[in-house]
Amino acid sequence: MSGELTIYDIARAAGTSPRTVSRFFNHPELLASCTRERIARLVEGSGFRPSEVASRLSNRGQGAVAVMAWVAQGPPSELHQHLLGLVAADLARRGRDLLLIGLTADNLATAIAQHLERRKLEAVLLLNHLPAEAQDALAAAAVPTVSLNWRPERGLRRNRYVGIDYYESMRASAVQLIALGHRRLAWIGGRRPDDRRSQALRDVAEAAGRPLLALDPAGDATGWDRVLAAALDDGATLAACWCDLDALALLAAAHRAGVAVPGTLAIAGFDGLAAGGLVHPTLTTVVQPWAAMAEHAARMLAGEDPGHHDQVLATSLRWGGSCPCR
Repeated sequence: MSGELTIYDIARAAGTSPRTVSRFFNHPELLASCTRERIARLVEGSGFRPSEVASRLSNRGQGAVAVMAWVAQGPPSELHQHLLGLVAADLARRGRDLLLIGLTADNLATAIAQHLERRKLEAVLLLNHLPAEAQDALAAAAVPTVSLNWRPERGLRRNRYVGIDYYESMRASAVQLIALGHRRLAWIGGRRPDDRRSQALRDVAEAAGRPLLALDPAGDATGWDRVLAAALDDGATLAACWCDLDALALLAAAHRAGVAVPGTLAIAGFDGLAAGGLVHPTLTTVVQPWAAMAEHAARMLAGEDPGHHDQVLATSLRWGGSCPCR
């Protein structure tokens, strides 16, 4: 036998089934001595080693760490993919692997039955907001969970939060931005009226006596050009954006319109994406501690951080050319 061997190659050579070979590695006492010895000779001669992931899954998920994500509207965002990659790397260093469970309206009941009711998962990482049915299933399974940057509405008893305080992060950054002397502010892209970032900026603007104009592109093709024009018509000199992607889209609209940034309009984002440092001018942004989030989540998922406390991490304001500090 040559090349990268699989359990199926060993089974064919031994004249038996892949399940029998799996039993050789997981429960050798269940095999007849002649079968066990025949497989042992083949394994020793070929240097074959079973996959740790396959072994865990064959044992009904024993010891596996899962990541559960709601993908009904498409795959996880680039931000979530980046964070998930960091968590996977930290878990790999701890000898753990991630089982990705994507949930949609069509597969929700099946996925819950397969992964929560039939498997014994060590822990589950909640990557984004999950529907009530999934949260209830997690509560019934009593599996430890870690939620990244969102808090489950159903009050999961064994859940711990890893992330930031969105209100405090925006409030602290908004105080610094307003201290630059901007008299009129535009708030760009706030998704929900109860969003904590939106509330923080409104509170800071009100306390400072600054008018605040809320604008949203609403997803249409000319949305960002329209938002830019509305902000300038209102006399805004600073546009604070809900996220870095919104800030970069507004910056592109300013370039198209020949609007000087930061001379006519300063722009600030939220998230701390690396892309903010690749544009001109570079982006002023609230930086989330992605690497620290991933490390804390991995420690919790691997059982290295016992207890029931949350990890609320601090953000920082990274100044760039789009809104300089002087």
